Amino acid sequence: MYSTFSLIRDVWGYLRPYKWRFWWGTFCRIAGDVAWLYQAYGFAELINFFARYRPGDSLVPVYTILGLMVLSSTIRFGGLYIAKTNCFAIGERLLLDAELRAVKHLFLLDISWHEKENAGNKFKRVDRGASSLDRILRMWIGNFIEIGINLVGVVFILATFDKIISGLVVFFLVSFYLLARFHIKRAVRASDVVNVKEENQSGLIFESINNIRTIKVMSMTPKIMKVLSDAAADLFESIKTRIFWFQSGSSARDFYTHLFRFGMFGFIVWGILNGR
Repeated sequence: MYSTFSLIRDVWGYLRPYKWRFWWGTFCRIAGDVAWLYQAYGFAELINFFARYRPGDSLVPVYTILGLMVLSSTIRFGGLYIAKTNCFAIGERLLLDAELRAVKHLFLLDISWHEKENAGNKFKRVDRGASSLDRILRMWIGNFIEIGINLVGVVFILATFDKIISGLVVFFLVSFYLLARFHIKRAVRASDVVNVKEENQSGLIFESINNIRTIKVMSMTPKIMKVLSDAAADLFESIKTRIFWFQSGSSARDFYTHLFRFGMFGFIVWGILNGR
């Protein structure tokens, strides 16, 4: 089975020539996301300050907080620009490198393997593999880092105000991960089946178009269309299974999230009513 470690190892093999630009972009994204956490903390401190404010009190803390908020915004958007500019360019370069490396590998394969695979299947695999590298890097710089920083940062910020709420959030994150993992494993398995069948469908269409003269001369159009229609119907059934697992998982996670949100709201209201 292709593991996450294998994926990271293979991606790094393509990424190694551009590692310094990658790490620089990653650092800028992390710095921007960490700095952005101060916004929530700063607003909370401003609310606390004005809740205790009395006429004549020094406003220096307010100016300090506002200055730090401006600085955090500058770091955030500057870091985001540098990170995406560098890593998106690397992603496009990886796509091109992967296509060239895949074609070179095809040239080195024995002719017996090529006779077993049609040109459409080969092209689909090359295209999907190359575009996946670009997609993974975009997800890393656009989603993974931000989610990781926010999860840790939010729990830390909450812990400074209420450790019970912070603990409940940690419980929610762990249980949410287990719920998501249950559905995602099945959704990924269904996606693998769809990918294989899409390769077969694309290969049949490519070969049909490539040999259209022969098909017309030999009056094979009805037979070829029957094969294509059966393959499309089989593919669609697998697509429906993939949609089911992705959407059922999404609905279950949304329901659980809103349930937790209402529970937290009730807990906070209860705490306020009891003077906490």
